[in-house]
Amino acid sequence: IGCGDGFGGAIVSQKVGKLLCTDINAPLLKDNEQRMSNFLNIAYSYHDFRSAPHERKFDAIYLVDVIEHIFTHEENRFLENICLSLKDNGICLIGTPNKTAEKFASKFSKEAHVNLKDEGGMRTIGKTFFENSFLFGMNDEIVHTGYPAMSHYLWIMCVGPKRKAN
Repeated sequence: IGCGDGFGGAIVSQKVGKLLCTDINAPLLKDNEQRMSNFLNIAYSYHDFRSAPHERKFDAIYLVDVIEHIFTHEENRFLENICLSLKDNGICLIGTPNKTAEKFASKFSKEAHVNLKDEGGMRTIGKTFFENSFLFGMNDEIVHTGYPAMSHYLWIMCVGPKRKAN
């Protein structure tokens, strides 16, 4: 979700059978299709998870540097639609800059990041929307389970989307 210029897809596509990259920027998706055409297992599709779940159910969904761009009033629906787009044992990986590192961010970064998360915010996502979740911090290229407040970047791996009772 939120594939941007698609650079991550080139990495992920090497380890998965099929990869669908979604975004809400149609011209960028078209550019990705052309530039990345040598990756035969990648497809690109316009989809806005703020509006609806995807028509397909996926084994895994990942979003890196996306949640901080989702307005807080859109967040619950966005995450619910992600859960509805996952298979019952599906995995969701979310990565975002840590709110505790915001004081070091540029003016432009602060303007674009309307919904930064800290450890508590990420854990709330995990507990609210998934059966199990695991929080990690990252500094430079090192992923760890150390003190989250000192991490520049946060990852949460969530497993098993919660389903609302009818």
